Amino acid sequence: MKRSGEIRIHDSTVGVWEDQVETKAFQAEVFDPLIRFLRSRGWRVKRDPQAHRHYRTISKWHRYCRRGDLEANLQLMGRSIGFELYQNVANVTHPSGGKYEFDKMGKMPYLLRNRARLTIRDVVAHLTRTHGYSVRRPDPGRPGPGNLTGRQWILSQACDWHFKPDLGRAAYTNGDLDRRGGDGSLIDHGQVVWFRGYDGRIGRGVAYYNLNNMWWVLSGKWTVYNVPCWDLYTSPPEDLRTRRFSEAHCYRRVAENLARAVKAMDFEKAARIKPALLRFGPSRVSQGIAVEPVLVGGAA
Repeated sequence: MKRSGEIRIHDSTVGVWEDQVETKAFQAEVFDPLIRFLRSRGWRVKRDPQAHRHYRTISKWHRYCRRGDLEANLQLMGRSIGFELYQNVANVTHPSGGKYEFDKMGKMPYLLRNRARLTIRDVVAHLTRTHGYSVRRPDPGRPGPGNLTGRQWILSQACDWHFKPDLGRAAYTNGDLDRRGGDGSLIDHGQVVWFRGYDGRIGRGVAYYNLNNMWWVLSGKWTVYNVPCWDLYTSPPEDLRTRRFSEAHCYRRVAENLARAVKAMDFEKAARIKPALLRFGPSRVSQGIAVEPVLVGGAA
């Protein structure tokens, strides 16, 4: 049955919007069949425990979905349905978990990100095939499957006011300070570099100057990172399989663990964590000063 509505895709979210719809019919004809489709693809779909606990009246329109380490929220909200993917495996900085992270797709580990993209593709195909919805593509300013590639997106930034056509890039704001890498060498626009990703692992890509000390790094077809020059290396680090975190990152994680232990009144755990925090000394970290990477862990 063809329905009048559209699909909107943003980051890790697929939304279905209809202008005039009756909730019961929307649930029976679109929401419930989508649940059955997800289950047929190996997803476990059940009621959302948080919605059921706090908002029982509307909990029938909220579902928690999971397949392996990939999680999702499925919600029916009046004239719209939202399916939002997230994870809690790595790169989670929000204290309430990956569900509330910004840039969910960008912070997913590689394999989970590919699984999320495949899931979005399958859900969109199901909705268009079954209901005839039109698809509103993502903002053309954002790289992604079915949209601009990462290189096309970087080139599209050439229209910004600081771009210098005669240089083929923006002018270095602070001279060589804006292109001095973490290994002390100077970075050139369009050069292959190595960098620390969100998860502390070393990635490889092509660096394109952005502004001040920030560089766009194209890694793969669609993925673009915005990385400061001191986190870029013109030659591969000695041990590519070792995770590297800045001292600021390590300090913040230890401080967060100490705060959680104190809040939970687990003072024995807090006493064990405190010496690790004191190891950082008077915190130049809190002043936002860049420091050398700290090697953590072993081989992946």
